Amino acid sequence: MARPEHQYASRLNWGQFRLFELMPTSSSSDAPSGKFIITSIHQPPPFRVLSYRWGLAGATDWVVCDSGSIAVTLNLVEALRDIRHPMKRQLYWIDPICINQQDPREKGVQVGMMAQIISIAEETVLYINSTSPTIGTAFELLSHLSFARHNAFGYRCLSSTIVTVSSLGRYREALLRPTDPSWRTVKDLLSDGVFERLMMTHFSNSVWSMQDFLCASKLTLRWNGHEIGASELCSGLEAYELHAYPNLIKHPRAHTLADVGQIRREFMPNSTDS
Repeated sequence: MARPEHQYASRLNWGQFRLFELMPTSSSSDAPSGKFIITSIHQPPPFRVLSYRWGLAGATDWVVCDSGSIAVTLNLVEALRDIRHPMKRQLYWIDPICINQQDPREKGVQVGMMAQIISIAEETVLYINSTSPTIGTAFELLSHLSFARHNAFGYRCLSSTIVTVSSLGRYREALLRPTDPSWRTVKDLLSDGVFERLMMTHFSNSVWSMQDFLCASKLTLRWNGHEIGASELCSGLEAYELHAYPNLIKHPRAHTLADVGQIRREFMPNSTDS
């Protein structure tokens, strides 16, 4: 029997917002289900924010909520199926469903609270809706590169990370063989424009995505069970510069990792050397 459309309760009071309690399941095919709880911006329970590419407008699937259903896009259903836990209930703020989209007044107030909601969340999960089969491998390699970078150059900020012969040697010793196929996954992510398209598509389909990056206390990218932290991703990409363009180390201005990246962008913007 089809469930009736979910009816939102009375309008939220000032300083209140909804959280979606995502129910656990051991079956990946089960429809995402949960219930709303109303909490205060001043004393909320621990929760995460889910950000994703909204995708094409129009309802194509359903989320079961309380005794009814909410029409959502396939991208949200895909994200919810991937992030839900098999045993534990989880609290998420998901703006397309936690805000009553049919109530202009509530929507206006809640949009004004978005930055604050994101900033008090434990974590913002950016789900990448993509069918590319290599993203997980690329995440794993970038995580490895991030560890190798910190092991060789320390945890100083990029602009003060000095590149020396000894530190570069330690870094290269920790790397995979140059012929390892994993390298190709990061090259594909960058040179083939996959990562750029994902980010640009995400921003263009979700007006509030930039706030996720600017306000989040912790940002994690997730795809099909694979995760990488935003800082780890950036560190891994910095380290990838040294693998993809090792000759840049010899440039007279290449004193730091930041210099290496800047020089590559100036002189080899379209290079695909590996």
